[in-house]
Amino acid sequence: MILAGFGNLSGGIQLWDVVNKKLIAEISAPDTTLLEWSPDGEHFMTATTAPRLRMGNGFKIWHYSGTLLYERPWNKQEELWEVLWQTFPLDTFKEKPISYKAVEGIAPSQPQASKQVYRPPSARGQTITFKLHDDDEFGPKPNTDSNPSKAALKAKKKREAKKAKKELEAIAVSSQSQTNNPTTNGQVSNTSSKYQSNVVASESDLIEDPEKQKKIKRLKSKLDQISKLKEQLSAGKQLEINQLDKIKKEAELIKELEELIL
Repeated sequence: MILAGFGNLSGGIQLWDVVNKKLIAEISAPDTTLLEWSPDGEHFMTATTAPRLRMGNGFKIWHYSGTLLYERPWNKQEELWEVLWQTFPLDTFKEKPISYKAVEGIAPSQPQASKQVYRPPSARGQTITFKLHDDDEFGPKPNTDSNPSKAALKAKKKREAKKAKKELEAIAVSSQSQTNNPTTNGQVSNTSSKYQSNVVASESDLIEDPEKQKKIKRLKSKLDQISKLKEQLSAGKQLEINQLDKIKKEAELIKELEELIL
């Protein structure tokens, strides 16, 4: 019995003694498009034919022991379309006992691809001593700090929040003193409000609660409005009473932000 794989497979062929369930031989016939037993039951033919393959056409005759007996490469300018065995009447060939000894044959005209690993000429005939992961010993060491633990991230957030709280408190005191200072005649500096908005923007990134983020965003919008009103007031524009009330609520809004962030 013949077991073979062609097409997407590499063309391996196994010949088995079915009665004794023993492997007789194993050969390779790449690019085979046709395989057929001889009527005598001792030989088989493999061929490379068109139109499946138009290059390397030809056929080979094998003995069931795995020996190549005959090879006929085809003319490169012509295509081989079919190969057929001569027909014989039934009972022409008597059944013979199976032999596991290979018969004398010929070497294939096309050399088989080497299964050995390629080595450059300078390394041939020498013993290779390198290991698979030799390069790892000299490569960069993994950075243990690249993936900090949850506890480290939490501690970092607390430190940054504490620092931001102090900055906000200082801004609130400065803003309140400027608003109540009669010498400014209602002209309030806008620098503290801008700085406070930047602090809130960076600190809000540390908040994971989506509801808190929404509140912070809303308060930041109000503080931005106050910042614009201060600019208008500094430019000498007459503001409405409700607009002046908004400016007075700046310290209250900053305090509310502190509570949300912390």
